[in-house]
Amino acid sequence: EKRTTQKVSVPHGNKIVLNNGGGKEQAYYDANVLAGLNEQMSEFEAVSKINNWLCETLIYEMGYVLPPEVLESGKAQCEGYSLLFYAMCRNASIECNIVSGKTKDSSGKFANGHTWNQVKIGDTWYYIDVCWNDVNAAPNRYFLTEKLWGDHKVSYVSEYGTVYF
Repeated sequence: EKRTTQKVSVPHGNKIVLNNGGGKEQAYYDANVLAGLNEQMSEFEAVSKINNWLCETLIYEMGYVLPPEVLESGKAQCEGYSLLFYAMCRNASIECNIVSGKTKDSSGKFANGHTWNQVKIGDTWYYIDVCWNDVNAAPNRYFLTEKLWGDHKVSYVSEYGTVYF
């Protein structure tokens, strides 16, 4: 499956600038190029590259949600990680859903609102939480599992192709 359509150079180094004339879709494409995606990669390899690039590139900070502001600032809260992961997967023709729900607080109760993803590799849907992969002491603990983790609870799934920025 095709991951990218052409070679591109990003004139601003590792910073993606949205007012470069290409718009948001070009910015997501540029992000995929910076993440190291190429058309020979499998879906698993592409998802892994996107996850790792987001974890290496972004800093967790509240208030940054929409992919354009996340790309420009290099900062994101959980929803920002999830929405940008979705946009990058969509740009690479990989099916991805946005999952909203709750996570357990320090007392073990489901209380905190949170957002993560489902991604389809082959014929199987997997859960992935890029934000928690980035900020958790155990890197990639929340990477591609078929079964939902015990500290996450699903409230709503926005299916592939229904969310645009």
